[in-house]
Amino acid sequence: DPANITVGTVADINGDSVAGDDITASTDLNNATGSYPGADSRITAAALTGLLNGADVTLAATNNITINSPIVKTGVVPTTLTLNATSVAINNLIGSNGSPLNLSINASVSASLSAAYSGGTLTSSGPLFIYGGTLDGVTIGSNLTAANNGYVFVRNGLTPGSGVNFNI
Repeated sequence: DPANITVGTVADINGDSVAGDDITASTDLNNATGSYPGADSRITAAALTGLLNGADVTLAATNNITINSPIVKTGVVPTTLTLNATSVAINNLIGSNGSPLNLSINASVSASLSAAYSGGTLTSSGPLFIYGGTLDGVTIGSNLTAANNGYVFVRNGLTPGSGVNFNI
């Protein structure tokens, strides 16, 4: 797996500092392939969104995954974005204008959400720190602790699953 994955506006999936090579398959950066070990991979939100319109995508990094650009799918097939890393930071919108885009966060040290998430089920393997943002029509999966250090807006309903704690 790469050391770090950043989702933004620049494509450099192999981390060689030559822009232009982007994610092209849902398995490019998952645990099973072990691609680009130790690299600082950068992929575009546009390419990731295109994949999520029709398939589940897993991103796996040994250190950090950072979402810096909006990911808004429009596809009619429900899909899941899984983020596996030591630390996950979501700094921009993740959501759907079509069928649900579920978000599964598996961070061994920390996970934070400082933007909006809409239209799916949000699960986290550990505490998810919400530093301000909007939860829009979201179902919270089980075993999630959300700690708020800012503000959280809830729009169009919030459905908590079993074992969900809010320390707000």
